[in-house]
Amino acid sequence: ITQQSVFHKIQEIFPSLTDKSKSCPRNYTIADQIFSPVQKEIFNKSGQTVGYILTLKNITEEVKYNEKLESQVKEKTSQIREMQERTIIGFASLVEHRDEKVTGMHLRRTNAYSYVISEQLRKDGKFPNIIDIKWTDTIRRVAALHDVGKISIPDTVLNKPAPLTAIEFEEMQLHTIYGSEILATTLKGCVSDEYL
Repeated sequence: ITQQSVFHKIQEIFPSLTDKSKSCPRNYTIADQIFSPVQKEIFNKSGQTVGYILTLKNITEEVKYNEKLESQVKEKTSQIREMQERTIIGFASLVEHRDEKVTGMHLRRTNAYSYVISEQLRKDGKFPNIIDIKWTDTIRRVAALHDVGKISIPDTVLNKPAPLTAIEFEEMQLHTIYGSEILATTLKGCVSDEYL
């Protein structure tokens, strides 16, 4: 960078910095370097502005560092999301292998229906404090866990070929409570409370 190129850039940006009615960019690029303008007023003894001092602070390394950090955060966030997805699939698969009546299509349909219903609620403006795009996406991903508590139901009840007795039916209904306990215990500290 030559002194002349810096001087020309200062001449270009100075009027916009001193004119309060104009907005100006926070950063300026000269060659391959990024600068942030720092402007200070010069006052006379009466406190009136008589001039300005404009310096350009080279923030190239800071910007590059922030971009690298942002990229790393995106990558880690993606990895965490992938881990959460695999955890969900793993839990759902456990139930799927135990329950002879459940198929992979049932889990896919449940995810799809849950998403369609929650997305329609969002579009209709229902529960706007709760239902947003992030929430509907979470519902789509976690809906497969709706039967995870069946892992705690005895095989004699879960896979009984005949109709269930009243007591067996009550036991089967407990799978929702078991599922809540399993997820709360297993995922506590691994995911946010909102996600759980």
